[in-house]
Amino acid sequence: MTSCMVLSSCKRANMTEVRPFNADYIDSTRVLLVEDKYPYMKLITDKAVHLQVREKDAKNNIIEFNTEPLKMKVRYLPLETTNECLVGGIISKLESDDLSIFIFDYYNRQVLRFSQKDGSFLNTFGTRGRGPGEYMSISDMSLNRNKKEVCLIDNGNLKYLYYNYDGQFLREDPLYYFYEKVEFVGDYMVQDTWRNENTMVPTLNNNRLVFARQSDQTPKYVGFPYPDQVGKAFGQDMKHTFVTCNEDVYYNHLLSDTIWQIMPNGTCEAKFVFKFPGRDNLFDDNDFQNMSGDVYAQKTEKAFCYYRDDIRITEDYVQAGINGGKDLLYCIATGNYRYGTLFCNCFGNRQILNDMSTLNGKSFVTTLQPFEIIESVKTNSKTWDMGRYDGYFCKEKLSEEERQLLQKMTPEDNPILVIIDIEPF
Repeated sequence: MTSCMVLSSCKRANMTEVRPFNADYIDSTRVLLVEDKYPYMKLITDKAVHLQVREKDAKNNIIEFNTEPLKMKVRYLPLETTNECLVGGIISKLESDDLSIFIFDYYNRQVLRFSQKDGSFLNTFGTRGRGPGEYMSISDMSLNRNKKEVCLIDNGNLKYLYYNYDGQFLREDPLYYFYEKVEFVGDYMVQDTWRNENTMVPTLNNNRLVFARQSDQTPKYVGFPYPDQVGKAFGQDMKHTFVTCNEDVYYNHLLSDTIWQIMPNGTCEAKFVFKFPGRDNLFDDNDFQNMSGDVYAQKTEKAFCYYRDDIRITEDYVQAGINGGKDLLYCIATGNYRYGTLFCNCFGNRQILNDMSTLNGKSFVTTLQPFEIIESVKTNSKTWDMGRYDGYFCKEKLSEEERQLLQKMTPEDNPILVIIDIEPF
């Protein structure tokens, strides 16, 4: 596990004027520069939980995994469907508080709020435009749970937009550099610059974690640098840079087997470390300074299995995808592991649990599209009792709840949230 990452700072003798981007993106626009007076991030590595990963047997090209289903409770939450709240395709991000569910609909570039109780539509946040409270292109949505605010990043208008939970516009702040994602930790915000060019801000250029004050975006530290080759020519990045569990924020890094928890006091603690048999970290300290696509490909191919980003964290579980292996589910309370694809039985189908979210830090959430459910039932209903689709299509008929939902369902309906509570194992 890497505990001595090199963290960058921009060494400048004088404070440079802080001025937001303008709409022309001209080179003469001065943006926020990070000086060496900001302290380095303190990495704490002695509290980490080691997650033991089973690798694939290179000779037989197999891995032992669990085939029996987990004990779980499945409940459905259909989202209300009106012309005002149509969700276009895939839900890009789902967040929640105790009463509401907030959905980022990337296809329609909008954020919607629904009731956790019955799925009824409550409100949206902002409208398209260039005026106060309006946006051109949303790249991310995040909850500031302490302030009960919803924050949107509008890269089209180069600004943050803040609303209360009811959708009332509160304020907007300018962007001082390009980034794609934001989360809130105490009085600070954590930002990820992703693969954006911030050439006037060298320490923030290409895949940087920025820990900054909420009030004026002044960084307290900039950490976890990627080699330039990764950010530019190589072009690799993490799909889920940030992972949240209620107010806890975790950070993923492409070249690390460690999941880091970002703490409100300015430290970054190694929370979970993936331990693969027969080797230490897949990448070493030198890789953080100099990495190419060829080196990355050689190391990942030789390793057979490695951790790669696909992770969810709840109060009770860590669920992660392992490239070349099987999904890992770790039960925090018991310390037990389960290897293999997660699935549940929904509307007669064996629903593979991919692209999940989490709800209230406790439940896993996936989505079903009504038009797909209707088509599947129509096509396969005659085979339910025949068992011809064993292993994929269940022999059991629909539950009473599923029958009632199906009777009211139309192909045009909004997605149905499938909320899954897994029993400890």
